[in-house]
Amino acid sequence: MKAFLGIDTSNYTTSVAAVFENGKTESVKIPLKVKSGEKGVRQSDALFMHTVNLPNAIRQLFQKIGDCEIAAVGVSTRPRNIEGSYMPCFLAGISAASACAESLKVPLFEFSHQEGHIMAAFCESGHNVDEYDEFLAFHISGGTNDMMRVVWNGKFEITQIGWSKDITSGQLIDRCGVMLGIDFPCGKQLEKLASDSDKFIKPKICVNNCECNISGAENQCKKLFESGELPSNIAQYVLNFVYFTLDEMLTQSTLSHLPILFVGGVMSNSFLRTKFSQKYNCIFALPEYSCDNACGIAELSRRSFNV
Repeated sequence: MKAFLGIDTSNYTTSVAAVFENGKTESVKIPLKVKSGEKGVRQSDALFMHTVNLPNAIRQLFQKIGDCEIAAVGVSTRPRNIEGSYMPCFLAGISAASACAESLKVPLFEFSHQEGHIMAAFCESGHNVDEYDEFLAFHISGGTNDMMRVVWNGKFEITQIGWSKDITSGQLIDRCGVMLGIDFPCGKQLEKLASDSDKFIKPKICVNNCECNISGAENQCKKLFESGELPSNIAQYVLNFVYFTLDEMLTQSTLSHLPILFVGGVMSNSFLRTKFSQKYNCIFALPEYSCDNACGIAELSRRSFNV
């Protein structure tokens, strides 16, 4: 059976995956190590860690998929499909993918990290991307806070229509989580902490023409923390801020009648998924496909090979 290899080296995860002709996926993800108390990884450190992780990740993947024919290789080469989009950490994946494709004498297909996230949302989710010729997509993570109009015609045509003018929702969650004593990445533990909240603190959001500002919420959380507010109530404030901000971006877009796809690590949060599902026609990646992974890249390589 043929398989299609995908490689993605984001700022926080070394990921390799294979998609078979029948759509079944196998993947290996190795999170980058972040020291306790720190809020992220420097690009130089990320590039080094990916270089160390990739041989082991590829070895583990091939142990999973066994003896099969690799028909093509896909790789994420940049964060987004916009001019000037670049991060050094993707160089590790490009190097490994190029070597694999050359040694196997198969085609190499290049995509953006964001395209991979969007396609991963359709992997084993019960939704077929071919049924959605147009939709809205939110990519909400530690590095991205984008709202996009997406047209699918065998490839993604992405138009960015909303974004954050300062930090991202993922950065807000991680920075406030570290302040509350949670180790990075903070999403799961912050959600758990928020479940004990006993008070609603109305967030002050800032959205104009689908552009948002998020850093003000970090300052508000610092004030709440210094005033002695319960950590659970601060955690709930963060999640409410993210929800109301994204909801207002949708309202201002005038395109909320379209199907809405949510991808990125932040959108694995069950509170946010429930709130949006109650109001909109939503598509969510399965939790295992929400965070950084190479499954969407592998699927895109399969589809590109079969064109």
